[in-house]
Amino acid sequence: MKSQIIKMLLLTTAIILSTTASADTRIVEVWNCKMLDGKTSEQLQSADKAWLTFMNGKVQGAGVRTYVMNSIVGDYTGFLSVDSYPSMAAWVQAKAALKTPEGQAADAAWGSVAECTSNTLYESIES
Repeated sequence: MKSQIIKMLLLTTAIILSTTASADTRIVEVWNCKMLDGKTSEQLQSADKAWLTFMNGKVQGAGVRTYVMNSIVGDYTGFLSVDSYPSMAAWVQAKAALKTPEGQAADAAWGSVAECTSNTLYESIES
């Protein structure tokens, strides 16, 4: 049973990697977040910059990007955190890096400023 699951995961990963290998395709993870009480946007920017520096040092080929998006019109209660990866393989490497002690520290620094409650993973194709 485990063997079949592993084979299926490997096949799925191979298919995903082959479809996202194009230079104009990126994997984009969008998080719904709120700033913690008493925290500032400067603290968030600092934590986000440290997280990005860590990621680009751990992901082969780098190319990870991150954005904090605040609404101009509409709901002002939260913000979006958008992380963009050059490929599915880079996203997988990033998730593995977050499991290391350094990654947990980078994530904890970010989490000390804001709380993200849900996320969605997208494939973005440049037109």
